[in-house]
Amino acid sequence: MEIDEGPCRGIMRRWAWNPVEEHCEPFEYGGCGGNGNNFDSQLECLDECWNKHVDEKYRKKPEPRCVKYIV
Repeated sequence: MEIDEGPCRGIMRRWAWNPVEEHCEPFEYGGCGGNGNNFDSQLECLDECWNKHVDEKYRKKPEPRCVKYIV
């Protein structure tokens, strides 16, 4: 979801997920409107977005616990 500052003219420091760069980044929120890609803190942004948006290739895949052998 794109970063949307909203139509109002307030200046509030917020955090949003950048899916291209795969990290949370600060932006200035106007105080109204916008969208759901708007978090009070970097930690809140990471908690909500990291696992949902980071591609599987960056996650550690679990090692198999058992291996079946055909005899």
